[in-house]
Amino acid sequence: MSKVTIVIPAYNAEKTLAETINSVLNQSHEDWELLVIDDGSSDKTFEIACKYQKKHPEKIFAIHQKNQGPSSARNNGLKKAKGDFIAFLDSDDIYLENRLKRVVELFQTNPNIDWITTDAFLWYPESDKKIRYYKKYHLPKKPTLDENLKRNFVFGLPIIKKEIVSKVGFQDPELTGVEDYDYWNRIFYNGFKLKIIKTPLCLYRQTTNSLSKQNKKLELATLKMFDKYKKEFKLTKEQKEIISFREKKIYLSLADNSAISDTNLAINYYKNVGNTWSKISIWMLGHKMKVLWMIMFRIKKILGNIIRISH
Repeated sequence: MSKVTIVIPAYNAEKTLAETINSVLNQSHEDWELLVIDDGSSDKTFEIACKYQKKHPEKIFAIHQKNQGPSSARNNGLKKAKGDFIAFLDSDDIYLENRLKRVVELFQTNPNIDWITTDAFLWYPESDKKIRYYKKYHLPKKPTLDENLKRNFVFGLPIIKKEIVSKVGFQDPELTGVEDYDYWNRIFYNGFKLKIIKTPLCLYRQTTNSLSKQNKKLELATLKMFDKYKKEFKLTKEQKEIISFREKKIYLSLADNSAISDTNLAINYYKNVGNTWSKISIWMLGHKMKVLWMIMFRIKKILGNIIRISH
């Protein structure tokens, strides 16, 4: 049986951590170790983790560190992992009973596969509503770096061979909010093969306060990530075009959302776009025609919605 190291970064997770740990204890695959990395929590997160360690001292390990962010906590776990495979799990998500078993069996029968993720349920605990992850988010025909540069399609709790860490390194703590997206891209870039099990084997908790809802910070972090790739990756022509297109979309979103509150910032963002709407916006905002810009923006949104509906 192959050992799996599960890494849970946890920060002020006292309300959900026990449920998450229990989902690991309920796994049908029994050869695992669980590292709970408390990232300097101010609540009872570490205390909860320690209680589980006391009950299962050979399998569960509670580790405390100063608050440094989720990527640092994951990296701490990656450095201490002893398993053949390393599994990512967040402190508010749930493994369904056979997730580890299905993944390990696939690794054992397909040695050419380097990392695996699965479908999941987007889970709204207040109503217990569940939506298939890959029903809401498009799954490309081929899981490649090019496709992931277009949009992060990798469900964020994959299981990887330990040797990937030796080649790819650790998560980038400078890319808060997209550190996992960056890590998947770097795994692809280094030539490792991904397989996706199309059966939902996780509950992916949805909350209004999740980091992924902080759109502006996420967009700025994505731009920073793309800047890193242009300096460090040997990108193909197609990959450069994908990144350029993504950057312009992000700058356009940032500009449109900044135009009312900070005209000068919006103009600077528009300068990175270069399309007709950005040129019109720069002229109107530069001539203090904010009301006219608002009218034009509303018309643009209405037309955009009509086009989307018609398609």
